[in-house]
Amino acid sequence: MASVRLWSRRLADELWSGPVTPLTFDLLADVMTGHLVHRRLAVAGLPVERSAAVLRLHQGRVYVDATRIAGVIAELPAALVTKGLLDTLPEELRKDLRGGGRSWFDPRLYLRCVRVLAGEPHILPWARVARFREVCRAVRHEFEEEPAAVPQAPGEIDVEIGRTLDALGQFLDVASWGVVYAFVFFHLLGALLERWVPGDRRALAQLLRGAGGVESFAANLDLNHLVAELREDESVRRRWLEATPVAIAQAVAAGDVPRHEVLTAFLERHGHRLVARDLSWPTWRERPEKVAALIQRRLREPPGVVPPPMDIASLEQRIFAHVNAGPMGSLRSAIVRMLLDLCRETYALRENMRYGADFFLARLRALALEAGRRAVERGAATQPSDVFWLLREELFTDLLPAESCRRISIRRDEYAHWGRETPPLVIDDAGRALAGASVSADCGPGVTLQVALPARAHQAGQRSVAPETRATLEPASIPFPGAGVLDGEPAAPGRQVGAVRRIVVPDDLDTIERGDVVVALATDPSWMGALSCAGALVLESAGLLSHGAIVARELGIPAVVGVTGALAVLENVERVMVDGDVGRVECLRATTRRTRLSRPTTFPS
Repeated sequence: MASVRLWSRRLADELWSGPVTPLTFDLLADVMTGHLVHRRLAVAGLPVERSAAVLRLHQGRVYVDATRIAGVIAELPAALVTKGLLDTLPEELRKDLRGGGRSWFDPRLYLRCVRVLAGEPHILPWARVARFREVCRAVRHEFEEEPAAVPQAPGEIDVEIGRTLDALGQFLDVASWGVVYAFVFFHLLGALLERWVPGDRRALAQLLRGAGGVESFAANLDLNHLVAELREDESVRRRWLEATPVAIAQAVAAGDVPRHEVLTAFLERHGHRLVARDLSWPTWRERPEKVAALIQRRLREPPGVVPPPMDIASLEQRIFAHVNAGPMGSLRSAIVRMLLDLCRETYALRENMRYGADFFLARLRALALEAGRRAVERGAATQPSDVFWLLREELFTDLLPAESCRRISIRRDEYAHWGRETPPLVIDDAGRALAGASVSADCGPGVTLQVALPARAHQAGQRSVAPETRATLEPASIPFPGAGVLDGEPAAPGRQVGAVRRIVVPDDLDTIERGDVVVALATDPSWMGALSCAGALVLESAGLLSHGAIVARELGIPAVVGVTGALAVLENVERVMVDGDVGRVECLRATTRRTRLSRPTTFPS
């Protein structure tokens, strides 16, 4: 293993993408660490360093202790330590694990299996999926049919936040092993298909399309049905298009627009979704104009623009014919079938964990904003949303109003500074980036892009959210092979040429036009409706099981993930070709304008 502890943003983006405010991290980090990591390690008999952090907030981004994750992977059976699983780790940790893992003859492996079977209820994959579905139904019932009132007194708000976090922890307890299964089964099935269906890079991605039971996909289908209903009457369609999204949302609330009940019903089911992964962002229920804008965009498109669903049965038949053609074909087909079923089930569980968690996050947001209103009354904040720049302890203790306002101002300025930089993918304990000075790409005759990536953290001496954020970063180089070519991991097959559409903040989703190549650090499940008109996805830090990769496979559009520096390099590129079969993005035409690295990553007011 690497002698220095490494922290990975890519691993964190699998679960917690985008900028994170101090209050969000302070509330959720311990819950996620305790229920997703510590309890699972303890049950398996693996060392648990409870005093050492697993998640870390650095320059407004969450990082995961990749060194500890590598240690856990080293305890897996060697057959499960696949290339795909190792690719989630920094290269410095991968090289020590290649060919590693526990032998099937190692008695410690079986002892851990016995401990897990004895210590975890519903541990088998099928039982875990069934239990998760039960919990999700109970969560929806609790938050939608029996919603609790938001308390008014600060002490009561703090108590209710604690109760909500406890309930979230119980939810994560059920989901945790499902997430582990999703990673293991996905990468194991991919390794077997590479061996038994050689030369077909599309096999796994195609087999996983059309996975049932994914709530994000269900929300997108509900949106399509809603639009289809509004299209039935041309006068209704015109009425929905003649006003702004804000005016439509207001008319729906007042019942003053035809068929207003269709949007009301959609928000009743899916309105708890946050616009982004941070508590500072509103829910769809708070900002119905976001959904109204999606509806208007689809109403303007001609009918039939959505591609027909892929014939999954024919694909399976073709792929299984290859699997069955080799030696011991029947046994191989049975193994692939079992893994494919498990992969689909846990695939849906992993996605639905985010959907279910949004019920808890929406509740925490409402409680935080109520605490913010109390803070405004006593002069400790200028607006309720300022509380997201404080820590829980600062919010509910006798912090002087002037000191509270000072900390809010400093932290908001720090995040504005960090928002102009691309955060490093990997850092060490001191906050030094292992990669990050500059990248360049040749985008055609006479045009070379040279983009500075972050080489320095915020200046020392200013107060930071955490002490480690004041460290100085040392520059390193990131090579990009080829002329105008960026390489990453192929996440969804296909090739697409399109205009570059960079998404820095969720509000940028409103600018996506059909066929655009969407470029972002990572995606969020609430983006599904906007991404349905994208032509391709290019993601900086996401992995093969990230939400963006899953959505791209479902929509049938090519995607390349793990493209380091994509937002920076493609800022002055107008058009690209995305090859999701090999994991390549080719710059076709540069813009004549020159802009900054990026506009600041902002948060809603």
